[in-house]
This record gives sequence, C-alpha cells and structure tokens, in this order.
Amino acid sequence: MALAAGPVHAGAEIFVGAMHHYITPKRATAAKQIYNSGSATAFVRVDVMEMDVQGKPLASGPTEGILRDGLLASPSRLIIPAGGSQSVRMIAMGDRSRERYFRVRFVPVPPVREHGFAVTAAEEEAFKAEATTSINVLVGYGVRVVAAPAQARFDTRIDEAAHTVTNAGDSTIFLRDHYACRGPKQCESPVIDRIAPGASLHLAGEDLTHRFVLQEGDGERPVAIPVNQFPHR
Repeated sequence: MALAAGPVHAGAEIFVGAMHHYITPKRATAAKQIYNSGSATAFVRVDVMEMDVQGKPLASGPTEGILRDGLLASPSRLIIPAGGSQSVRMIAMGDRSRERYFRVRFVPVPPVREHGFAVTAAEEEAFKAEATTSINVLVGYGVRVVAAPAQARFDTRIDEAAHTVTNAGDSTIFLRDHYACRGPKQCESPVIDRIAPGASLHLAGEDLTHRFVLQEGDGERPVAIPVNQFPHR
C-alpha cells in the first residue's frame, strides 16, 4: 500500500505520517497532515478507492478526491511549499451501516493544467524544461482509512488459555501500546495491533506478560494478561 517517498522534482519530498486512520462511530471526519521536507514546492494529487477488508479494490480504478457514497478527501489537489505542510480532511459519506475500508493515495505529479493545477502556460513550460535536465522520480504514499459503522457493535473476547484476542463484533478494534514483557523492565517495543471483524490475534509467548489499551470505537480500557495465567507446556 505504501510507496517510498521521493523527489517530486528537484528538491521536493513528501511525508504523510501515520499509515492508518480510523473514523470512529461518533465521528465523520479525520484529519491528515501532509509534509514537504524538501527544498522545492510539491504538487500532489489525492486519489480515493474503496477496498474490501483484505485490501482488494472494489472498483476498477481510483476516484480523484471523492467517492460520493464513501469517502471525501478535501482538497483533492495540494500545493505544499518547501518545508511546509497542508492538511487534508477525510469525510465518511453515505452508507455507514457496515464498516468500510478505503485507500487514500497522495501522488506527486507535475504541476501541469491537465492535473488540475492553476498554473500559467509559462510556469508549465518552465517545469517541463527543468524535467528534461534532472532526474524525476514521482512517487507517493497510500494510507488506509477505516470508517466504523455509525451504530457499531463491539464484542471482544480474550481467551487467556488459547492466547488469543477475538473480534466478534462488526468493527475493527485496536490493541494500542501493546507491550510484551518478560519482567518489569524487559519489554519489547510497543506496537499497535488491529483486529478486523471476525478475526483473531494470537498472543505469542507463554512466558510473556501482555499489556495493552483495548480501543473499541470511541471507548478504551487497559488490559493486562499476567504471565501466570498462560498454560505451560
């Protein structure tokens, strides 16, 4: 889903930060900040495509900026100055009776009129002249956006004997700040685990204590599974 960041043209480089966003049942929007850490202006097109839970496209190609029964990304064209940033709002639209999944791609493009940028003919020709004398690698990022059902049903089942967390509800749950520890100060780096509806996560390591914050929609609670509750074989 993610593509490596690189120069848009001489000196421009974009970063998008987090690669996953979750629109909770009580909200309709999420904000995304796009950064240009390079030394030249970045011109970026925003594409939206609906996916299934496995990440397969539900359409033949992306829609620029908006799916009217899905997700709106606004604005759909970004002009980001060197060293600056620009915010994009992602708005869940249409049917929210079920969880829906989207890929939003931020694609650096040449600043030409055919890509929807308000540039003059002289500015367009200047870019084309520059492109012929420099190496241009137009690459971008794709981020995953999950829009929860407006009336989500959460049913998280933790089976300590089987070392599993199962999502029996109808919306993605998150295990945030998930630590696996052998002792008070012997913990692996924390991770965020995502469990889709109907899926289970195996908690590896019978000799580990697991601590995490369970997020179910707009609510969250700490969970700790002590090592002595795991069976030893």
